[in-house]
Amino acid sequence: MEMPPNTVVRNISNRRKWLGIKEIYDFLDHRIPHAEFVVKASEKDLALVFKPINCDELIEALKQITKALVALHDLSFMHRDLGWDKVMRRENEWFITGFDEAVTAPQLYPHGGAAAAPEMGRNYH
Repeated sequence: MEMPPNTVVRNISNRRKWLGIKEIYDFLDHRIPHAEFVVKASEKDLALVFKPINCDELIEALKQITKALVALHDLSFMHRDLGWDKVMRRENEWFITGFDEAVTAPQLYPHGGAAAAPEMGRNYH
């Protein structure tokens, strides 16, 4: 991984994995606040990994990262590898990076879910 002044460049080990990762980033592109996005083939518009330096900064970082995760989950994706090494900062904004391990979330109700209370399906009425 390289970190030029304004971007992060990741080199992916094989074409198949690169295509899978690019597909995820293309789908998520600008749909999630406070998340990195692809500028060019392997470049991300982020610079350095930062950790909060005080409690107020930690709270602000957590609020922005939570907002990003809510948007990610609303799109039925899970990050699966979130840690401070996947959180970066640009000016006063915190961003989630590293969607390499992201997957689509399993459906909670794959058959449409129940339109009635659960006990109705158990013949207790």
